[in-house]
Amino acid sequence: MSDKIEKILNSIKGIKPAEVKPYFYTRLSSKLDTVQNNEAFYLKYERPFLIMLVAIMMALLKIARTQAGEDNDDNYIDGCGYIGIAGELMDRDK
Repeated sequence: MSDKIEKILNSIKGIKPAEVKPYFYTRLSSKLDTVQNNEAFYLKYERPFLIMLVAIMMALLKIARTQAGEDNDDNYIDGCGYIGIAGELMDRDK
């Protein structure tokens, strides 16, 4: 095992460091600004929608279980709870 580790570590000895171009940092800064803007949009709009969608999908799973013949009262109770959660999430953003 240690021979394999030693071989891997020795394999990178011939790699030379890359030369950084002068405009690299300005491009990197621009990319990070773009990522931050996209992340703000995601956190404000997409993430709440996806969380609400998960609650609706869980409710649909409970409905599918009742239709598949699983006669369990918990499926109805849980399904109502998930729909309630989805409704709360929709109202929270208004």
